[in-house]
Amino acid sequence: MKKYKQLNYEDRIAIRYGLFKKISIREISRMLGRSSITVSREIKRGISLDGTYFAESTQRLINKRKLNDKRFRKGKIPIVHEYIRKN
Repeated sequence: MKKYKQLNYEDRIAIRYGLFKKISIREISRMLGRSSITVSREIKRGISLDGTYFAESTQRLINKRKLNDKRFRKGKIPIVHEYIRKN
């Protein structure tokens, strides 16, 4: 069984480019080597009210979520880890 791997910023840029060029979701997923369901969910997550997909704002939301995640707050971020170690 394959381990789940999150989309990175480059993947999101490729999705944005593919949508701009009017490439199908299935073709974009083949280019990325990802499931078409994964790409479809990513588009739903990052689409604006006018129907435009924004890779940058989606990536910022992902980064913000990671900072609020308990697993990352407990010393996984170098600055936080250094602060915890000193105190």
